[in-house]
Amino acid sequence: MFFIKVLGDVRVHVKGRVQLIVVEDFSSVSLEREPTSYLARVSLSFPRLFRDGRVELSVRDYLYARAVVDVRRGLSGSLSIESYGVRGPWRGLNGRQVGFLVRSLRNYSLEELYSIFASLNPSRSDFELRAGLDIFEYGRDVAEVFLSVLGRFKGRAVCGRLNRAVSEVEAAVLGSRDKLNPILPDRGFVEWLLESIEHLSEWARIDRSELRRMLPFLDRSVVIRLWERSMDDLFMGFYAGTCIALDDRKVMHEYIFDPYTIFFRIYVNEKPIGHVKVFICRDEDGEVVLHIDYIGLAGGKYRRLHDALKLYSLSAVVRYAMSKGYRRVYVARDIVQLPLKPVENRLAKLGRHVYSQYLDSDKFLIWSSST
Repeated sequence: MFFIKVLGDVRVHVKGRVQLIVVEDFSSVSLEREPTSYLARVSLSFPRLFRDGRVELSVRDYLYARAVVDVRRGLSGSLSIESYGVRGPWRGLNGRQVGFLVRSLRNYSLEELYSIFASLNPSRSDFELRAGLDIFEYGRDVAEVFLSVLGRFKGRAVCGRLNRAVSEVEAAVLGSRDKLNPILPDRGFVEWLLESIEHLSEWARIDRSELRRMLPFLDRSVVIRLWERSMDDLFMGFYAGTCIALDDRKVMHEYIFDPYTIFFRIYVNEKPIGHVKVFICRDEDGEVVLHIDYIGLAGGKYRRLHDALKLYSLSAVVRYAMSKGYRRVYVARDIVQLPLKPVENRLAKLGRHVYSQYLDSDKFLIWSSST
């Protein structure tokens, strides 16, 4: 029962699947239908882009052991059963990412995508900021907001002890305004202040939902992380529904391989819903600076968060610039409205030429190391 060898040097061209059938009587073979009586049938499903290869064996009981040996021998070497499987750079894609990749074939060929994925060299990033602890909304007087909350507690006070406790926390805020800088707050002080306010709110009989509305940050977990130039980072345009999705504009591969383009990803309740595109540029005086060229955010239920998320993003980029020694941070005037006078200086992006939304437009100077 050497049915693999029976094929000899015959070459079979298939689109991913072939069946080998061994019969006792050739007269039973017909082109119109599959034989109903056979010694063995081997179905080979070859590996495709997102599917493992498989070997299915249907054989009479007394021939089973021999059939398995012959199949393994016939598929030895590069076509061994053990070698079947999804290989290549997209091995770790989940179901949702596979959907994104298929959609991206609108702009990219499969060969281009393979080359891009195979060339990725992600690097681990520890830059992560939590809104309401590590940063606050850009330009906001955080101390005044906390003082306003404490003042409302006094209005609910029914005893002198609560008033005195609130006054003590107020004094701590007034004496530590610098620890509530929206870009670089003292996290330990913020945590102590939040714990104190929560304790005082219980004393003043303020429920949690009302307290969340009072506090100077969103009622959801917001985290901003520096990208890692990873496979998932290629898909960030899909998550936010913006024009950098691979099926919308053919630019994301240029960004991810340009060392002078930076993205910060925005997560709300651990879901990726937005991104901040930043270029490393040279200013007119020769200083190396950052330019926030675009902030893309998902719509729908997240639309009401847009204004706050943009201001958190500005604080995050400034914080990053401070940690890396950049001299200034600009943001395109068309991205966010700020009570600042726009500047018209020209910035020269370093590195590769990539698509820019607002690099040549008016901009705001939101931070300088000299101030």
